[in-house]
Amino acid sequence: MSEGRQDDKSDCCQQVTEPASTKPAPVQGNDPDKQMVFKVEGLTCPAVRGIGCGHMLRPVLASLDKIDGVEASSSNYTGTLIRIAVTITADRDRVAERVSKALAEQGGEPVALAGDALRRALGQEQWRGAGRIGELSAIEFHTLVLHRVQTFAQAEKLDKVAGDKLVRSAEEHWERITTEANEDGAKQPEDWQNRCRKALPRFLERAKEVLTAEQVERFRQSLTGPCRGDDRPEAPPAPTRSEEAR
Repeated sequence: MSEGRQDDKSDCCQQVTEPASTKPAPVQGNDPDKQMVFKVEGLTCPAVRGIGCGHMLRPVLASLDKIDGVEASSSNYTGTLIRIAVTITADRDRVAERVSKALAEQGGEPVALAGDALRRALGQEQWRGAGRIGELSAIEFHTLVLHRVQTFAQAEKLDKVAGDKLVRSAEEHWERITTEANEDGAKQPEDWQNRCRKALPRFLERAKEVLTAEQVERFRQSLTGPCRGDDRPEAPPAPTRSEEAR
């Protein structure tokens, strides 16, 4: 429901027009000779700590997938590592050079992992390609909205009954948004953003049950205001593989 910051690529809610990659997800094997992992900067969510920004990652991955010799690219949960699956016939060093150059354009200097660090990353991290990166956006929005609802309730000194009802209403609206996304399959970063914006009027209408007209307007401003560096919630831990499979 938040509109995020309005500055360049750090706007976690900016619209993305780059189509999702049609390439397959990276192969599941963890052979270091067929995989690369780069430590990167500038692709973490500016609104929620500890998670990659789906809006920034999706076009980056889609662009990397177009590089000759790249079978598929993916990001880890925190947006701090980018994995590259190399095609069998590709020159690994040449691919690494092209990928490193492309990542450098995003800001910072990418660092290729090697040895034990590479093997640990391949075996322990969760990886999402351009087609699944919207999952991170869903977590971002959910975490941010609940944080702002709870923060607002505290700032307004709502009693426990009113505060709990506001939070419960937010959870119910999120469940509805998630159900709609699952039904129509529109779950890319911009899809979550659009759904949150469309759901906002209904949510504010429901909030009138516990808030005054003046409070509702302050509530709207709280939900749609810019992200502030010191007021960022922590993302939940990355789900385990068994949780993802449910």
